[in-house]
Amino acid sequence: GSLVLSSLIIFLAMLLLTIPALECHQIEQLIYVNSLSVNHLRGGTSNVSKRKGYPNNPTENRLFIAHLPRTLDEDLLMKTFSKFGIIEEARIMRDIETGQSRGMAYVSFKESHSVDDAIDELHRSVICAPPKNGFKEICTKMSVGHARPLKEQTW
Repeated sequence: GSLVLSSLIIFLAMLLLTIPALECHQIEQLIYVNSLSVNHLRGGTSNVSKRKGYPNNPTENRLFIAHLPRTLDEDLLMKTFSKFGIIEEARIMRDIETGQSRGMAYVSFKESHSVDDAIDELHRSVICAPPKNGFKEICTKMSVGHARPLKEQTW
């Protein structure tokens, strides 16, 4: 109850302080992926893919990956996820002005079972980006979950 709520509040505060340029749907993705981790900590299923994303999810073949090393490139992203199936698209989210990675990505597979296999094996696993542009090797524990469908904007 209150422990989960306080963890979520702390997570949101850190998120807002460290990454002010995120779009709303990206923040929702991070909250969703973090909720999978909280569910696991609360004694929920250890197989996070059983959650099967969101109801009526048209993006069942798409993953959202958070907490990636900022120096990770598309080649390593493709190499990491291609062992689970044919990748139709892999995109690292980048800052519009600087081109720097935001530490998040989307990967779309041809078949939905590839998404479940990738989540089962890679959620909360460590990924390392090799030294690049003066940076040392950077390793992070990534969060991997089902991508949520984008909401239509209403102005």
